[in-house]
Amino acid sequence: MLNVRQLADLIEKQRISVMFITTAFFNVLVDIDISCLKHVRKILFGGEQVSVKHVRKAFQYLGSNKIKHVYGPTESTVFATCYDVNEMQE
Repeated sequence: MLNVRQLADLIEKQRISVMFITTAFFNVLVDIDISCLKHVRKILFGGEQVSVKHVRKAFQYLGSNKIKHVYGPTESTVFATCYDVNEMQE
């Protein structure tokens, strides 16, 4: 089983600058150790509906210029769309 805290440490130690993760995992990182994302330049996430609560929390800690919500069909490994999330409305 994945140890989220170990992965958070790895993100910081390896100085990950751009990462793609699922929406669910983005939510987990925001809840458990958002500080591991402070040096990541771009965080791309997708695969399911955005959690307004988690994106707002990320904005408060990281600022609004780091987050991209992406979409691509399951059958391929490309992004069909990319949206800069710079604000969050209800």
